[in-house]
Amino acid sequence: MDLDFELGLRFGFGLGLAMNGRVCEEEEKKKKKKKRKSRNNRRNNRRKEEDEGMAWIIWLGLAWVEITCEFVIR
Repeated sequence: MDLDFELGLRFGFGLGLAMNGRVCEEEEKKKKKKKRKSRNNRRNNRRKEEDEGMAWIIWLGLAWVEITCEFVIR
């Protein structure tokens, strides 16, 4: 084989491997980011549900206080 061709082939193959490795790293970063994002979404959704539950409990408590005050005043 011609020396230039062989060097070019090796360089091209090495560059291809390097680019492939870089693409794989970027895909892994995207997967990790997506996992992190979905984990954060689940955590935030859980917090929203807990906050909604607390809001209902507070609302029921205030309603109970209002009803009992009405009976006490009468």
